[in-house]
Amino acid sequence: QRHERGDRDERLDALLTPEDFRKIVIHLVLGFNRNRNEGYRPQEFMLTDRVEPRPIDLWSWGVTHRAGHLRAMSSDRVRLNLLPRSEAVVTDSGIRFRKVFYTCDTEQKQQWRVEARSKHSWKVGVAYDPLNTDSLFLVTENGFEPCRLLDVSALFAHRSWYEVKDYFAGTAGLKDRSATRELQSKTDRNAQLAAIVQNAAQRREGFEEPASKAAAIRGIRKNRKAERDRERVGANGRSQALLESVTDAELLEPVAPEMNGAGYVPPPVDFNLLREQREQHRRNQ
Repeated sequence: QRHERGDRDERLDALLTPEDFRKIVIHLVLGFNRNRNEGYRPQEFMLTDRVEPRPIDLWSWGVTHRAGHLRAMSSDRVRLNLLPRSEAVVTDSGIRFRKVFYTCDTEQKQQWRVEARSKHSWKVGVAYDPLNTDSLFLVTENGFEPCRLLDVSALFAHRSWYEVKDYFAGTAGLKDRSATRELQSKTDRNAQLAAIVQNAAQRREGFEEPASKAAAIRGIRKNRKAERDRERVGANGRSQALLESVTDAELLEPVAPEMNGAGYVPPPVDFNLLREQREQHRRNQ
């Protein structure tokens, strides 16, 4: 039914549990089997044996006069044949069904993963239980062969396929949000790099252009050394300021290490060595 804007959401009126819904469906099927099908074309046997056009009567007459006795089958066999069917893909990582990986005895004996790695992947028929990921069966000419979850997909054990679908939908959403965040981070980084390059270009505008290419690179080694020396002097100055700001009490009384979740304890610090280095630095001034 098509919904218009402003229509009430029928999900708000939900009352039935899945068990209640199954019971209703069973009663409807039983009722259909007992009702007359007026559109059914009568056949000769129906007139002779006075069989009414009801599904239950047609079934009973057919079992008695046409098909003979029904075959007896175990409940497990019936359940397997009633499972929904689909297709899985044999890959070099195992039998992949809805992004979950399985293996089975046939796959291991015939080395399907090796074949898929050297040649190509192919599809196989499977039967599955929508409510249990542990129940996946390879459909073969001889029947059904149970499959087992591989360790890489152990996270999905004892789940329903609806939960698996929700999981991958959630990870796809996280991936989309992560992509947006990475794009924003990349944009900010590019803007910062462009600003650095622009500032460097503006600084260069204040210098006179060399007369030739040879003149431009003539003193490049000397200038590089001078720049490194300037940075070294600046770094030493910052280190001295840091040492001057540390008091004797801070050197003598170590702070108790904080324990984090991993139980990490920092290694001990030789405070006497720090004090000697500080005094030596003062004498050299």
